[in-house]
Amino acid sequence: MMSRLRKVDKSILEQSSSEPVLLDTEDQTNLINNLSISNQQTYDKYVKYLSYLYIIQIMAIITIQFLTKPKLITLLILLSIALSVINIKFPNYYSTYVKYMNWGICIQCIVLLVMKIKEDREIFCILPVFNNISVWCFRNWFEDMIQHVDQLDKLKYKFKNV
Repeated sequence: MMSRLRKVDKSILEQSSSEPVLLDTEDQTNLINNLSISNQQTYDKYVKYLSYLYIIQIMAIITIQFLTKPKLITLLILLSIALSVINIKFPNYYSTYVKYMNWGICIQCIVLLVMKIKEDREIFCILPVFNNISVWCFRNWFEDMIQHVDQLDKLKYKFKNV
């Protein structure tokens, strides 16, 4: 991601040092469409990465917890991770219900963590909170990008020589 940002910054700096390039309406539309497509591709890529991360978490939790014995905390953590996967993969379907259920599970996990922190494995109760925060940050980041591209679309000028 950082190398991509450096390339964009470098191209902007190179353009600013030369004469400004004025684009006609069609070129502006193409540029904005390319930005939208690039943003959507980046979003899809990071959704895939987060989904893989959640799957790895599920496998790790199952391995660590079920080698000893299954517990309520394990089931809550696994359910929270599954809800995080649903929330990130399907943002428009039942998003608010899934989000509230997931935060409810997070609160239960934190309460259980505070009540019995006897074992080191209980620290995994914090994992659903981090997952929820990562989904929230991820969503806000890309929604912000979409809003900025929409604002850019409103700033189009009509003529090439303006």
